[in-house]
Amino acid sequence: MQFIGWMYDIARDQSPREDALREMLERSLKAGYNAVGLYLEHRYAYPSVPWAADEGCMTPELVRRMTAEFRTQGLRVIPFLNVLGHMEGFIRSEGGQWLGEGPSTGSAQMCPSRQECIDFGRKLITDALEAFDDEWVHLGGDETNQLGQCEICAKRAEAIGNAGIYADYFAPLCEWIVSLGKRPCLWGDMLIEHREVL
Repeated sequence: MQFIGWMYDIARDQSPREDALREMLERSLKAGYNAVGLYLEHRYAYPSVPWAADEGCMTPELVRRMTAEFRTQGLRVIPFLNVLGHMEGFIRSEGGQWLGEGPSTGSAQMCPSRQECIDFGRKLITDALEAFDDEWVHLGGDETNQLGQCEICAKRAEAIGNAGIYADYFAPLCEWIVSLGKRPCLWGDMLIEHREVL
C-alpha cells in the first residue's frame, strides 16, 4: 500500500476538540490520505508525566477513540514524539528543569547522558504506545544542537564526539522499539550532519 500522509502540529499550544479532530481526520480521508501524524511535544497528557500536561492537552482516551474509529476506515494515526530535542515544553514546566542539557532558562534539549533523562524518554514512548496503535513511532531527534553542553556530555564529547553521544542515545531506543514489534522513525537533519552515526 502506498503511504500518503501529512503531519498535524498540535505542539504550538493547539487544543483540538474531539469534534474538530474527527473532522480533520475525515477530511484527510476524503483528500486521499491514508496516514496522519500527530506532532505532540508536551501537548499530550502523558500519564507518567502529569506535571507537564497543560489544559487542553490531547488525552490518551481521545487518541484511543480516534485510532480505533479511523483504523477501520483505512487511516493510520501516527505519534510524532520528541525524546531529545524540542523538549522545552517539559523543561520549562514546573518540575521539569532537571531535564535540561543546558541552562534551564534556555534549554530546549534533554540531556542524553543522565540515566534519569534516558528513563524519562522511555516513559514518554511507553505512554504513547499505550494509546497509539500504529506500527510506526516517530522519536523526533532533530535540531539537537545543544549536544555536549552539560558537564557530563562535554566530557563524553571529548571522547566520542557529539555524533557518538547521539548514537549512544538513539540506538538503544530504536532497538527497544523494534523489539516491541514497532518501527522507529527519526528526522534526518542530525544524521546528515553526523553521518558517522549511521
